[in-house]
Amino acid sequence: MRLQNRPQAYPNTESRPTWSPDSRRVIAEVGSDTVVATRNAPSKTESFGEKPAWVNTPDWSPQGDSVAFSAHTPRAEGERATWGIYTCDSEGKNYKRILNDAKNPEYSPAGDRIAFTLYKSGTPERIAVADADGSNPTVVGGGGLQQTDLSWDPQGHQIAYDTYKDGRYQLRITDITGRKDRVISDGQGGLYKDRTPEWSPDGNTIMFERHNRVVPQSDLWTMDLKTGQQKQLTSLPGRTYDATWSPDGRRIAFLSTMEGGDETDLYLMDADGKNMKMLSGLPGDEHAPSWSPDGKALAFERLDWSKRRNDPERYSLHIIELE
Repeated sequence: MRLQNRPQAYPNTESRPTWSPDSRRVIAEVGSDTVVATRNAPSKTESFGEKPAWVNTPDWSPQGDSVAFSAHTPRAEGERATWGIYTCDSEGKNYKRILNDAKNPEYSPAGDRIAFTLYKSGTPERIAVADADGSNPTVVGGGGLQQTDLSWDPQGHQIAYDTYKDGRYQLRITDITGRKDRVISDGQGGLYKDRTPEWSPDGNTIMFERHNRVVPQSDLWTMDLKTGQQKQLTSLPGRTYDATWSPDGRRIAFLSTMEGGDETDLYLMDADGKNMKMLSGLPGDEHAPSWSPDGKALAFERLDWSKRRNDPERYSLHIIELE
């Protein structure tokens, strides 16, 4: 699959690398390609699939037998191109368009459903859910704008997402019917932008970013879903974002500009914010960290701004072994 050249999204990329359930392979949107790499040879990437398209946000199913992704292609021959969601097998073959006017698919933990962004020109983006084959699509986002970041709960019954509504950046939780949608945080009454919820593996906590609305500064916070209590995890200079829990919930990988300048580096810390250390300080921006299912490795992407646009080393996929 060939991609049109497009800039990476910062501070939060729309797509992390996604691992096969056996922790052996990684699929990722890297520069102008969607590529697959094996864990023991991450630099030897192969283009994924065979159909030219503007493709992004690939997501491996929990069963490992299919990949869902967004593509900007015609619905039928002779029609204009629109965004839709496709599935294919794990080798990049047997394509099928399962949803129209849709982007950013994410399989539920059981793989029986897909959450996605309803994306239709002229209308606000909304969070929706469908069966894994695209049937029974249902809008579940409770209104507002900019509904783009979502996170499934570990049981696959609820979705946390962010939105802008009533003049405030909100974090909300909905069930898969959309009937039980509620606000869980609004940036302390609108003083901050609360963004990018990430559900903990045990289902008890949501991690999120709290952005200053005036200066480019942000930190990581958590919310206890039983008590509603919020806790600040980081207090660092610059921007801290794009965090993700380890599979056992004991560690957090994240990005930060704490070293100064605009470049982002990859860090690791305990779930309580302690024992922080830099994992990678490569030239350019590291982004989109993703844990292997066995919790022993992190895949991430890098954009080296010093390289020219046509340089094949401008975009790269990396894997760090942690144990």
